[in-house]
Amino acid sequence: MKLTDTLQSNEQSNDWADDEFGQADFGDARLTQRLAVLARKISQAPHCSFPQALDAATLKAAYRFFDNPKVDLKGVLAPHIGQTLERIRQLPVVLVPQDTSEFNLTHLPATEGLVLLCHKRKYRSIELQ
Repeated sequence: MKLTDTLQSNEQSNDWADDEFGQADFGDARLTQRLAVLARKISQAPHCSFPQALDAATLKAAYRFFDNPKVDLKGVLAPHIGQTLERIRQLPVVLVPQDTSEFNLTHLPATEGLVLLCHKRKYRSIELQ
């Protein structure tokens, strides 16, 4: 059985955003629908910031959505995490690669908060994970 067969074997709607975020519980179905709309729009330009990816009306709606006191990070991520875990359960092996990047900032001696990352070369940097 191929990976695509396994993932497609579940009953899915034709709309990935509804599948992914339809279980979001903000206490208002309109907010759940708005999250799916935003996910669809943002997915069309994932490399862009919100102002670059969204037209003016959708951008204003996004700001209103995220400013709503019923909307929080947990509420946005919970359905996505749940769907991700469900996809993982369908597979015999899941690889989770990680990339840790380093920047050499030795040329910024006055910058505070940098850490010594490489003891042999003794350069200061900030670690991004």
